Amino acid sequence: MAVVNDGVKVATGEICIFTDVAELFEHDAVKKLVRNFANKNIGAVTGNHIYNFSDSELGKWTVLYWKYQRFLQRVESRVSTIFSCDGTIYACRKKLYIPPPEETINDDKAVPLGIVRQGYRIVFEPEAVARGDTLTETSSFYNQKRRSQAGMYQLLWMFKDMMFRIRSKRTWFMFMSHTVGPLVVPWMLAIILIINLCLYNVFPYSIFLIIQIVFYLSVIAGGYAHKHNYYVPLLYILYFFVLSNYASLAAFFLFLKGSQNVTWDKVK
Repeated sequence: MAVVNDGVKVATGEICIFTDVAELFEHDAVKKLVRNFANKNIGAVTGNHIYNFSDSELGKWTVLYWKYQRFLQRVESRVSTIFSCDGTIYACRKKLYIPPPEETINDDKAVPLGIVRQGYRIVFEPEAVARGDTLTETSSFYNQKRRSQAGMYQLLWMFKDMMFRIRSKRTWFMFMSHTVGPLVVPWMLAIILIINLCLYNVFPYSIFLIIQIVFYLSVIAGGYAHKHNYYVPLLYILYFFVLSNYASLAAFFLFLKGSQNVTWDKVK
């Protein structure tokens, strides 16, 4: 984050463009990003990070997940604003850039939230494309997810006022569901299971407990299938859903201890 802040400080243009070292822009990506700034209400624009084809099952799952995320961003852009950018390809007005603290983990979330806080919109530009490879190792996926979620807990604390200052009901709902909501999911899963265990002998909670047991057994089966290279789509989705939420729980404790390294480590 310190390096990004220094870069923006010495930049001389009106628009700052951000990317990662591992991705490649299509030849017209910058042009299609900046054309959105013709609208004076737009403070930042995020591009379309498209993953290259991967034979790995994790890669296929990642591609599917991000197609869903892009769909949400399209909708949010049309309705009001999105609240985060893709670190591989986004741009903002330099005058709206508020330097996040140097210990910030997720610059592509902190910078956009600072811009929205000033009353400007952020939009998704699907034709501004950057391409890169997906992760192929489960351990790398887990570590990356844990780091990013630790960053999200950090940002939720830094921008907690936004839960109360957003006046538009639609915008507030999108902020709470798409920014805050993912952090709540693992806690809800844990609470539901604990409550269900306490009410196991009361109908219909006994039925719900059986459903949960089947669900988590399916998750274990998905992990076993993945480890031994047996691809069962439904089990695989359940396994990575729970793995993602487990990483989010682990990230919370990293956030509390302040032990998540803010520097970026290469994942393989």
